[in-house]
Amino acid sequence: MTALYVGLMSGTSMDGIDAALVDCYSIEPHLFATHSKAWPDVICQQMPQAHQLDDDAIFHLDELDRAIAEQFAQATLELLARISHQAAGNTV
Repeated sequence: MTALYVGLMSGTSMDGIDAALVDCYSIEPHLFATHSKAWPDVICQQMPQAHQLDDDAIFHLDELDRAIAEQFAQATLELLARISHQAAGNTV
């Protein structure tokens, strides 16, 4: 039996997204695969600017929020595609 989880993060350096696929069923988690995805240039430019906005302006960040969510989803899909590709080659 497996209990697979995808973990996603982007650190304070804001250079990209790190993704990990982990089986947490056993006492010691097993790391299946990792993937790193760089942020697109437009998001790299917008994130530091968004960090400096005043409280009222953050309510207008829905476009950036959606773009970031799409990048996290894309990183997840790329991670799962990597696993699928490895499994096809029996290298998992």
